[in-house]
Amino acid sequence: MLPKPFQWKLEQVTADQLISDESTDPSLVICGNSIDGPLVDYLYASSIATLHLDADCGDNEKHCTRFRLVDHDQVALSGYALHKHYAYPVKGEKTPEDTDLFVNQLLEEAEAGLSQQLQMARDKGDEVGTSSNSLRTFMWQHIFLETPGRLAYNMQEIGGTLPISALVQK
Repeated sequence: MLPKPFQWKLEQVTADQLISDESTDPSLVICGNSIDGPLVDYLYASSIATLHLDADCGDNEKHCTRFRLVDHDQVALSGYALHKHYAYPVKGEKTPEDTDLFVNQLLEEAEAGLSQQLQMARDKGDEVGTSSNSLRTFMWQHIFLETPGRLAYNMQEIGGTLPISALVQK
């Protein structure tokens, strides 16, 4: 684990506040999904739901409070630990378990005990709400750099979040 925790500065803002931000400095943007349930519930809800635009909704306030208080170092560690390590088969592996064994072997060759740390981070995924079994906090999906104003403007232009299949014009 990290010797000194990263200091996360989280502030709830509106799209209008972001659009009016005139900064041309890019910010690190982490997009993800959350629902009080597993990934299958999120996928179902996102297929039938309309945009939830009531920022004063009790459920939204509860979620935002929980989101600001959670250990985001652990959310990041668990999210990366649970993420597929390779987008393609490696060294002839045929199953995800084969790839996990290969990754564990590489980690142990680098430093004894690293594969156990990886497993501990995976195991905490459900607890902190960042796994496919529980998206109660936040499951990271995309990380990129963008100015706050341009991000908010683009999201408003397409009417909300960016689904994976969305066509984004330049």
